[in-house]
Amino acid sequence: MADVKMSEIEIFWKEREERFGGKVVFNTYATLMGECGSGKTNGRGGLLYIIADRVYFEDFERQSALMAMFNRKDSNYEKTEISFLLSDISGFRKIAEKWGKACITEASLADSVPELKGFKKLFTRGFTLIQIKDRPSLIMEIMEDTAFKKYIPQV
Repeated sequence: MADVKMSEIEIFWKEREERFGGKVVFNTYATLMGECGSGKTNGRGGLLYIIADRVYFEDFERQSALMAMFNRKDSNYEKTEISFLLSDISGFRKIAEKWGKACITEASLADSVPELKGFKKLFTRGFTLIQIKDRPSLIMEIMEDTAFKKYIPQV
């Protein structure tokens, strides 16, 4: 039988499935803009995925071409890993970028931020506001937000 070599991507997903005890049922690219009330913008891209009724996000270090050429790492980089139950999502809506930035500064705004819809949606950069029980809401750009929303039980 021929030796089958797994790609780095296949190895990555296999490791996640073993670590979290289930199959990946959904995955997409996302950028974590920040947590409501933190006052800090993250802006790092990564993967948003679902395994066994739990949502995971992990970012990856961006490496400039110059740093890659000299095989150097960013000494300021700290990996971000977030997880929460799908059933803990209490709100999920598209909002305008300006409201997303405002929520990152002031957490209390999250409940009153208007949904971005209609004609404005075509001409306004949107973020996704994910409200989660017992933790700060997240502001993200989610590549496949409509597909992700289908996995949320009560939204």
